[in-house]
Amino acid sequence: MRVHDTEYYFDVESELQALRDLVTDPIVVNYQENMETYSVVVEDLEFQVIDGYQQDWDLEGTCTVTMRSVQD
Repeated sequence: MRVHDTEYYFDVESELQALRDLVTDPIVVNYQENMETYSVVVEDLEFQVIDGYQQDWDLEGTCTVTMRSVQD
């Protein structure tokens, strides 16, 4: 992930497993967008894989997470 010209690296498999766990064993988590925070439950996710970025075969892609708000 690149934020303000700084690259941050994540263990993709570990992050995906954490999200999958939130789908199979739902708990209320906080979702933050800019300055707003929402209490949500993760309902589903879809990971679109893009393998072989720059020919080094690192697993990369986009994960779309479907959440449901639990706030009034």
